[in-house]
Amino acid sequence: MSFALLLSTAAPPLLQAQQVSSVNFTEIYKNIAAPSSPYFYPEMLARYEKNDTTLNPAQYKHLYYGYTKQPGYDPTGKDVRQKEFKQLLEQRAFEKALAVGRAGLRETPFNLNYVFGMYYACDNLKRKAEARQWLHKFERLMEAIETSGDGRTPATAYVVVALGDVQVYLESLGLTATDRKLQDRRIEKITLQQPNDLNLKEIYFNVEKLGWGR
Repeated sequence: MSFALLLSTAAPPLLQAQQVSSVNFTEIYKNIAAPSSPYFYPEMLARYEKNDTTLNPAQYKHLYYGYTKQPGYDPTGKDVRQKEFKQLLEQRAFEKALAVGRAGLRETPFNLNYVFGMYYACDNLKRKAEARQWLHKFERLMEAIETSGDGRTPATAYVVVALGDVQVYLESLGLTATDRKLQDRRIEKITLQQPNDLNLKEIYFNVEKLGWGR
């Protein structure tokens, strides 16, 4: 599995509905704000950063989508370190890449490029236990996106909260885009290279939380 960085400029966030595709943001925001809830955000985030593998899929869903309510959330995912991170991985300078990745993750803890890149670096350094931790995080975050819809129609589009996540998700499925069109500033229709293993002609992502358009 490969990964790529997808960086571009973004428009200011739009006034956002609290129900986006199948994701109930109203419920998520309520849950992550309640100290008595198993989804209380500060506690979940602390466990995530400590590589707690007992966080369940529902908690990962609250982490990923609840991040949109946290201070410093930036849907563009801009980070000057990402280019350096990718270059270091390509140069197989894995120790340096890990240092850059850790710095980036302190600011964007769910950046899928970083998370997968950390796994890739650790795996190449034969740090199997640490590699498994990063792969576990990556798979759980991808699962959160996967359960947001099926991507077959605009109404059931996958919901993403960061600009680069569309490309990472496509690559995880072994899919290549040949054309991308934004519909109503919230649905990205992606035409796919043929043939592909999933026999899909197109796939849809809800990018409403990003508030960007081309």
